[in-house]
Formats: sequence, structure tokens, C-alpha cells
Amino acid sequence: MIQAGFYECDITPPYGAECPGGFRKRLIRKISDPQKVRAMALSDGSAKAVLIGMDTLGVGPQFLRRLKEALPGVCVINSCSHTHYGGYLRDKFPGIDEADPLIRRMVLDECNCHEEYYYEFCLRQAVTAATFAFENLQDVDFSFGRGRVENLIFNRRIKMKDGSVKTHAGKGNPDSLGYAGPVDDQLGVMGVWKKGSDELLGFALNFSCHACINLEGATADFPGVAIDTVRGVYGGKAGAVYLNGASGDVTQIDNMSLKKDMGKPIAVKLGRAVGAEAVKILATADRGPVETLKYLSRNYQFRRQTADPEEVQAAYEKVQTYEDSSDYFIARTLVLDDVSRKLTAESPLQAELAVLQIGPLAIGSTPCEM
Repeated sequence: MIQAGFYECDITPPYGAECPGGFRKRLIRKISDPQKVRAMALSDGSAKAVLIGMDTLGVGPQFLRRLKEALPGVCVINSCSHTHYGGYLRDKFPGIDEADPLIRRMVLDECNCHEEYYYEFCLRQAVTAATFAFENLQDVDFSFGRGRVENLIFNRRIKMKDGSVKTHAGKGNPDSLGYAGPVDDQLGVMGVWKKGSDELLGFALNFSCHACINLEGATADFPGVAIDTVRGVYGGKAGAVYLNGASGDVTQIDNMSLKKDMGKPIAVKLGRAVGAEAVKILATADRGPVETLKYLSRNYQFRRQTADPEEVQAAYEKVQTYEDSSDYFIARTLVLDDVSRKLTAESPLQAELAVLQIGPLAIGSTPCEM
């Protein structure tokens, strides 16, 4: 039978830390609520797996590689909540120490960038959370269920009258016709219960939406509210892991409505709705032991997409002088992508696709925002 254990560590960034999630450089100037790395350890006596949820925008491939190396013999599924107001955990930009002044200006002065001290701290905290979660393994019962959180998330891509599709076309835009894509409003919930008891030891939530709502300070955003909502019903001590779904074009912003949908009250609203639905699922799902714990992964290579050479040349000309405009930000992205490709010798992108089976549940993991 599968045993489970939980542990969490703090990764709240300090004042003045880099804060990714936009096109301009931002620094942490206020803490709205704590940010965590949370771990759920699983073992059937031979196979070992850990689900890790981090309150951060994302991590780089080198971070994930080192995390896995620190946990030998363990299947590691790492998920980031994608909060847009947290610390920076991407890998260091390749070749930045030897780059010319233009590239250094764009990477270090204009964008949020790698900070070694915070990067190493969070890596150690993630390993700590996983290690102590395994120390907390015990006999448990599992429950599995799903529900829906409707009418609170929307596709940000909008069909326009001229036949084009725009991302965030703007509220009240007379040329907007409707949403260009779907949303996945399904909420998946796995409950972990003390063996033969009504005590909730921990849970995992799977939901798909950008965590870019509460911009009042460093925050776990709505996923943190959802976790606190469940804990509020079940005693406050339950372990938790938030697994972000395919949220690439899904946000709480409704471009076809004029109502306000940004700020801390909106994060609380969505988080409580997700948490309340999770409570209902946990309260009604059947419970029992689970035997099957299996893991399968494959590494794939993907060809890098390349821009038109003339567009790249025009972008290099555009970025010679900084300007606060969308055209400049697009040009900067093209230039930095071109530099990155050249420094990595046009090597293909490496991607691990993995599936973890826990009884009747299969968790698919991909290294992207989708």
C-alpha cells in the first residue's frame, strides 16, 4: 500500500528581490502573504515519488536538474503556481558575464534576472521539504474527485472583426467578437487521510489559471487562498500541493466584460471558490487504500523556432535605445532569443514528459506553461 507524508518550507522573497512577471524590471517592495514550497511524498516500499508545488512564476531546467540530483531514486514532479509577484528562479542567462554592454543592459537593467542567493536558498528549501515529507510517511487512505469552478476564468485571446486574434484586446473594445479559445474549469482534488480516520493529512489541487491577480505585494495569489480555505475547514494543519494546469491563455480577466477583475479581492474571490469546491469534493469522495505507484518519463528534443532574419536585424536596430513601448519589448525578446540560440549553438530544446500514476489517478507533467 502507498504511504504518504507532507512538509512545507518558506520561500518568501526578501525586500528588494527581483520580481518577474512583466516586461519591466520590478523589485519586491511589499509582502502581501507568505510564499511556500510544499511537498507530498509517496512510497509503496520500493517506488518513491514526490509532488512539489512552488509559489513562484517558474523554474529553469538547471534548477530542476539539480533538484532531481539531490533526490536520487525519487520520481520528482515539480509544479509552479505561476504567481506573477514572487521571487525569480529562472536559470542564469547564458553567457551574460561575458556579454557585450547592450545585452547586459537589457538582461540586467531592464529585465528581472537571476539572483544567486535566492536561487540557492529556494533549491535547498525544496530539497528540505521533499526530504522531511519522506520522513513523515505513514499509512493513509486516499480519495479522488473532480468538480468545476465556473464563470470565473476566461481565455485571454479574443477574436476580432478583422479576422485576427489578439491577446487581451481590452475591455469594451468595439472590435472584439468573442473568445478565441476554451478554458478548462475542472478542479481535480486528491485527498490524503489518516488511516481509518476522518483526519485530513493533506491534499493536492489541480486547476488552470494564471496567478496574476493580487499585485499588491509578494504573494502566493489565489492558489494560496484556495489552500487556506481548505485548511480553514479541516483544522489548518493539512499538508498541501498546488499543481498548475494548462493555464497558458487562461486568466481571471474577462475581456468581454467591463467589470473589475484585478486586485487582492479578486484573488480572494477565485481562491475561495476553488477552495470551497475542493472542500465539497473532499467531503463527498470515497476513501480507501491505494496500491499502484508507477512513473514513466521520456526525454524529447524540439527544434527551436526561429524568427525571420530581417525581423531580427530590425529588432537589433530597435533596441539600441531603450523606450517604454510594446514594440520595444517585442524587439528585445527577439534579440535576447537570438543571442540565447547562438550561445547554445542552436542546440535543440530538451524536454522531459512524465506521467505519475497514483492508483486511479494519472498526473501528466510537461516543462512549459502551455
